[in-house]
Amino acid sequence: MRAGLIPVLLVITACLPARAAYQWTRLTSPNFELYTDATQKEGRDLLVRFEQVHSFFQKAAPVRAPEEFPVRIIAFRQRDEFQSYAQTQTAAAFFTSNAYRDYIVLSNPSQEAFSIGVHEYTHLAIRHSGLRLPLWLNEGWADVFSSMRNVSGGIAVGDLLKERVSLLEKGEWMDLDALASVNPNSPEYHEPNRVGLFYSESWALAHMLYLAPDYRNNFAKFLKALNGGLAFSQAAESSFGKTSGEVFTDLKAYLGRKKLTGQIFEVALDKSAVKPEIAAVNEFDAQLMLADLRAITGEVARAAEEYEILRKEQPDRPEIALSLGYLALARRDKAAARQEFEKAFTAGINDLRMLFQLAALEREEKAPASKLIPILERAVALRPGFTDAAVNLGLLRLETRDYERTLELLTKVDTINPSSAPAVYTALAYANLQTGHLEEARRDAAVVRKYAKDAAQTDAVTGIEGLIDARAKSKFPPKPGEKLQQAEGLAQSMECGAAGSRLTVLIAGQPKVFELPEPKAVEFNRPQGTAAQLSCSIREPFPIVVEFASPNVVRRLQF
Repeated sequence: MRAGLIPVLLVITACLPARAAYQWTRLTSPNFELYTDATQKEGRDLLVRFEQVHSFFQKAAPVRAPEEFPVRIIAFRQRDEFQSYAQTQTAAAFFTSNAYRDYIVLSNPSQEAFSIGVHEYTHLAIRHSGLRLPLWLNEGWADVFSSMRNVSGGIAVGDLLKERVSLLEKGEWMDLDALASVNPNSPEYHEPNRVGLFYSESWALAHMLYLAPDYRNNFAKFLKALNGGLAFSQAAESSFGKTSGEVFTDLKAYLGRKKLTGQIFEVALDKSAVKPEIAAVNEFDAQLMLADLRAITGEVARAAEEYEILRKEQPDRPEIALSLGYLALARRDKAAARQEFEKAFTAGINDLRMLFQLAALEREEKAPASKLIPILERAVALRPGFTDAAVNLGLLRLETRDYERTLELLTKVDTINPSSAPAVYTALAYANLQTGHLEEARRDAAVVRKYAKDAAQTDAVTGIEGLIDARAKSKFPPKPGEKLQQAEGLAQSMECGAAGSRLTVLIAGQPKVFELPEPKAVEFNRPQGTAAQLSCSIREPFPIVVEFASPNVVRRLQF
């Protein structure tokens, strides 16, 4: 070893996290990516339990967990390792995220830490649901779910949390309007002698409203009222027909019973159905994963140093480009993020969220459809149910006039966001029109009118409806499933007559004659400023693109 390298090695030792005492393992399932330095069995059991939690949220909870992107879980074997990443000294688990990634971090794989992990997963589900909930309900509801356990016939929710009950028995309760007013900056949420009571009362109230027979049937209505911005007292009145004082009285009596109402949800997950992929993680990848954790917890500068050291160690590893891309996004450096993500994409990295982000960045830079399509194709191949990727890919396919693929992609989307509905159904209407499915095109156009928000959207569907009607009445009506072809050439001549019109186009030096329906049945695309005119007496040949159906019936002209 050359002497000049010694200082560099000392820097590496100082900047990188301490070398792991145990072997890290990566386990992946449909909805999670778990890194742990505990045993493989502990990791597998933990992953199966989280998949059960995910199944519960998808099937039985009022809020659904995210499905598009896997959640990364890191489960340490020992608390002291976890502590260097934790946000507080007392935490046993935490949830952290940014616009691009979600993490749940556990101090160990025990049942106690897992229960806190479920609490954190509830925050994740609420965040992705878009619900705007007050702090008490966010924390209290997460506590209620943290008690979930497998029982015969499903999952039980609502076990008594003894520590919470004990604090409520000893402490002085807040009235519910005061509880509802607590926010992240309130002393009740930070001061050690007050935060415990806040959590305990929040848990008890959420428990009663969500599970007690007198309240649970109207809980969804209550959620909607809070999400709509109503104060607790107003939401209680409109949902339960009770004042906040009456709810408070009920809560005192509910907790005084010492036996709260739980519920068994008929949601089961066969453990054999979850067969995680398991792989040992080498030292380099373990350090990269921990650097990612530094970045997501806000230690951006330290993470950047660690990434740079790792890149010098293995400069060709595309995983570093992936991590640096996310770091650049966190720093709002879109140009650097795009550059790093392009490296990762070219190297074959199949990170679903990265693919979607890269497509968005390329779109902002006005990249052509030919560059965007392969990115989204890979995303859809990885997760066929990824709605946003499928929708964007379908719209891109329409840009390239690939009508069959547009229909294939967009008709498979289960749920369309109302804000996306005008664009999606306009695309479906147009693609169905161009493939001769006129009734389907009319149906889709009607949906556009239902969701249209502005004049541009209405004008677009009006134009499609005009083409549908004109082609249905045309001398050359389309046949369902007709396939359009495209030809480029020079418009040479046009014959007009009572029996119809014909257009002759010189293509590769050879004249080709097209049947030309009445103008209302033909789509014309003329860029602004085009001087060429299509008339019965073409004086000078001009470039033209013809989209036509068999046998040579014009459907669209671009000149």
